[in-house]
Amino acid sequence: MKKRIRDTFLAAVLAPCLISTPAYAAPSVDELEESKAQAESEAAALQDELTALLTQINELEEQLIQNGGKLLQTEADLGAAEEKEAKLYEDMKNRIKYMYEGGQTNTMSMLLAAENFSDFLNKAEYASMIHAYL
Repeated sequence: MKKRIRDTFLAAVLAPCLISTPAYAAPSVDELEESKAQAESEAAALQDELTALLTQINELEEQLIQNGGKLLQTEADLGAAEEKEAKLYEDMKNRIKYMYEGGQTNTMSMLLAAENFSDFLNKAEYASMIHAYL
C-alpha cells in the first residue's frame, strides 16, 4: 500500500511538469533546405555588396593618387609663377628707377618698342605708374 501511495504521489507531482513543458517538433527537411537556400542567398548578396564596395574603394584610391599628383604639379607651378612675379617686379622697379633718374622718356616710343602684346600692356602699366608717381 505504501508503494501505491508513493507511485500516486509521484504521478501527481510529475504530471504538471509534463503538461507545462512544451514539446517542439523538429524542423522538417524542406524547412531546413529552405533556410539553407535563404542563408546562401543572403551570403551571395553580401558578397556582391562587398565586391562593389571594394571596387569603389579602389577607384577612390586611384582618384586620390591622381589628385595628389595634380596638387604637387600645381604647387610647383605656383612656386614658378611666384618667382617669375618677383623677377618682373624687380625689373619694373629698376625700369622706374632708371626712367626717373634719366628724365622723362617718350612714352609713345617705349610703347611702340614692345615685343608683343603682353609686353605692351606691361609697359603701359609701368608708364601709368610712373606718371602717377611723378
